[in-house]
Amino acid sequence: MMRIIVKDMERMESVLNNVLDFSRPDRSNLKMVDLNELVDQTFEMMEPEIDTTRISLINFPSPNLSSVKANPDLLRQALLNISRNAIRAMPQGGVLSVTTGQKESSVKIMIKDSGFGIFPENQNKIFDS
Repeated sequence: MMRIIVKDMERMESVLNNVLDFSRPDRSNLKMVDLNELVDQTFEMMEPEIDTTRISLINFPSPNLSSVKANPDLLRQALLNISRNAIRAMPQGGVLSVTTGQKESSVKIMIKDSGFGIFPENQNKIFDS
């Protein structure tokens, strides 16, 4: 029983470290980022792995979107991960849409898919590695 507790503690520590590493931006790589351009580039990177006969990628860029100071590599990786998860949630096909927007000084990326969602019994595991 003690071995299981220790293993779970190690796993939780690893997950927490990953979250902290991701949330702590690498200040040396902060740049002004055009989110519309970043979404376009990410979709281009994903094209070879998407069956376009089953999955439609739709981009709704917001015109005149302000650039943000961020780590473009981390943003791109997050967008890739979320998009890949969405695609896996649509095994019969569907639509993945990404919309950028701005309200006052805040910018955002909204991702929506027509997949089956996260089963309730798995919702407490979404940050597990």
